[in-house]
Amino acid sequence: MKNTDKEKRQLIELIAKFYSTVNLSRKQAAEILNISTATLDRMRENGIGPSYSKADTGSLSKNGRVSYPVTAIADYLVNNQVKCA
Repeated sequence: MKNTDKEKRQLIELIAKFYSTVNLSRKQAAEILNISTATLDRMRENGIGPSYSKADTGSLSKNGRVSYPVTAIADYLVNNQVKCA
């Protein structure tokens, strides 16, 4: 097993245990990534952030509730680590 797979599995377990859920709100995802919700929104709009899902709220607006699967946050953290010499 690759080291990154082990890191992802550990992160998923820790995050899911801490938040008691497998889908995180914008606020929870931003907290884990140590960024503001505005930055997270910009990342989503530019297609550079973690994967997300958007639930239909049933209203006529284009807005919906955005959530981030724990697996997507763990994947993003592991794959976007800055390597230092």
